[in-house]
Amino acid sequence: MKPAAHLTAVLTGVAVLTSVGAVALTSAGSSSLARVDRTPSVVPASNVRLSCPETPGGPGARTDVFAVAPPGAGAAGPGSLAVAALTSGSRSPVATSDQVGAPITTPLRAGAQPAVTVSGSDGLAPGTFAAQRTVRSGARTTGVAVADCVAPADSWWFTGVDTNVGATARLVLSNPTPAVAVVDLVFYGPKGLVHAVGARGIPVGPNSRKAVDLARFAPGLDAVTLEVRSTRGRVAAAVDVARLEGATPGGYEWLAPSQAPSGDVLVNAGDSGAGDQRLVVTNTTGRQLLVSADVLDAGGPFTPKGLSQVRIKPGHTFVKDVSAITGSAATALHLTSGGSFTAALISESSGPKVEFSASSDSPPLVDPAVVPLFDGLRVTLAFATVEAGGGAVEIRAYDDQGTEVGRAGRVPIKSGTTRLWPGPIPPRAAYLVVSVSDGAAVQGTAVYHSPQGQSAIPLLSGVWTVTRPAVRPGSPD
Repeated sequence: MKPAAHLTAVLTGVAVLTSVGAVALTSAGSSSLARVDRTPSVVPASNVRLSCPETPGGPGARTDVFAVAPPGAGAAGPGSLAVAALTSGSRSPVATSDQVGAPITTPLRAGAQPAVTVSGSDGLAPGTFAAQRTVRSGARTTGVAVADCVAPADSWWFTGVDTNVGATARLVLSNPTPAVAVVDLVFYGPKGLVHAVGARGIPVGPNSRKAVDLARFAPGLDAVTLEVRSTRGRVAAAVDVARLEGATPGGYEWLAPSQAPSGDVLVNAGDSGAGDQRLVVTNTTGRQLLVSADVLDAGGPFTPKGLSQVRIKPGHTFVKDVSAITGSAATALHLTSGGSFTAALISESSGPKVEFSASSDSPPLVDPAVVPLFDGLRVTLAFATVEAGGGAVEIRAYDDQGTEVGRAGRVPIKSGTTRLWPGPIPPRAAYLVVSVSDGAAVQGTAVYHSPQGQSAIPLLSGVWTVTRPAVRPGSPD
């Protein structure tokens, strides 16, 4: 690098703009920097792009996308929100909005738009949120499935994948970038790691999506954990499971992704009802683990006899029916161990046609999260925390113009408990915004119900701000 005096001479008379940390240059001939701001700055997000899983085909399948840039802190000036087909060629957006708080709700055609992206830019980027809702009412498979649209990442985990006879499990990979992405798949089953041929080096073309039949790699398993590793580029990943009537209980669900394995996992509350609940835990280490679980009901935590010091072999998945323990209630579970693992709760409804939903662990809420309200679906929110002192969330409702309706609600959550919030929700509300007002480790989930079935999604903080590092001058050579 050039000495400071030489650098100053080269830049004399040139306006230097930096996004963070203004560097003031002295007059021509000076050999010193007058001021250097070394403080990183937090600024509103200016570009957010999310990938929605895909639009499933088949008779009786209907899919729509909900997207919004919610009101809140950050830029609120000119900008755009757009839902567009995932394609390498130029194509007009499916739907757009230029108003903060005004949501987009648009149906998707399976034949023309197998997958979409949601992009927020400039003043409509902060907090951009999107979700996809699919209803299936076929002859053999019925159900409702809601999935968050997510940003690409280099690692994904899914716990509770069903590849048994009578079920169809698919991994959907979306690559919204102009370069090829490559992924490897790792399977952890009840009998340990599944070494599948062809699970390495799977390419995903630029601006495209790829669907993979998971039974091809790990067939005949009622509960398997899948790790998706990006070895080149980044992808958005989603897993859907459809069960067929007559072979196994019918139903349809997009599985919520788990966080990376750890030794301390808080599984979001499952669905409340008369159906069965199964806990799925996977030891992702190379040694045996002892895992203990506390049930967090409304009265506080307790450790059931059947969930204390459970031994799980290396690379194995453990499955246990916990219906009698939880009472099939909406109850979170807190699991701990001396090594890393993943966990999820599979909740089934009861009735002539059995539907199911899945909940796993999710990041604590650090910024506001959006809860979409879909026509024909009622929603219940569930919150849990194990932080000393507990926490509290604030819930606000907005209409389709982005105007707040009704009164804001405050929901306190005691440490070691699960707290449900069923409403009331104002009739004109199009979506809710949930913000943590107290505490730093509150997790939440939204469970949807309709005559067609049930589904659950974790509450995820939107990308409201980004941190730009300070620009610092280098040392002379």
